[in-house]
Amino acid sequence: MDNAAAEPTLARYVATEAAIGAVINTALSAAIMHLTFGGQARVALWDVPGLAIDFVPQTFFLTLASALAPALITRRRLRRGLRLRGAAGPARPWPLPGPLWARALLLAGAATVVCCPAMVAALAALQLDPMAYDAAMVMKCLYGALLGAVASSVGISAVVFDAARDGAARPLAV
Repeated sequence: MDNAAAEPTLARYVATEAAIGAVINTALSAAIMHLTFGGQARVALWDVPGLAIDFVPQTFFLTLASALAPALITRRRLRRGLRLRGAAGPARPWPLPGPLWARALLLAGAATVVCCPAMVAALAALQLDPMAYDAAMVMKCLYGALLGAVASSVGISAVVFDAARDGAARPLAV
């Protein structure tokens, strides 16, 4: 059997890991939503606790974990011999710092600064204040899934591009 046929493509690997990240973040978002707002018929945007405030830790911590954990796992797999077809290419397509923890912090901070105000503005513009609990649950789960998919894709892609650039021989900084 040809080994190349058994090697996943970079796109398939990233898509699979992004889907896993989306599922995990959906479950975490649902659990935190239930713990924070469970028992309320309606969830306000600006109350304490409210959706506007809740977006901040959700965005930061889910993005941080979604960028860091899959990148660490992928780096370990690459060091143990994982080969991805189509992984060769230029250095990182994004201006991300080298250490994985710094990348994850940068992505989490950027996502928090950009996505939280955007979500609050969208909910306010759509006059979804207060929002029915069930609708808020669906919205928070979809938001968490999107964060997981995007952050894990960026984190994994950066690690794979680093490995392709470095020939996977040089240890990469954590």
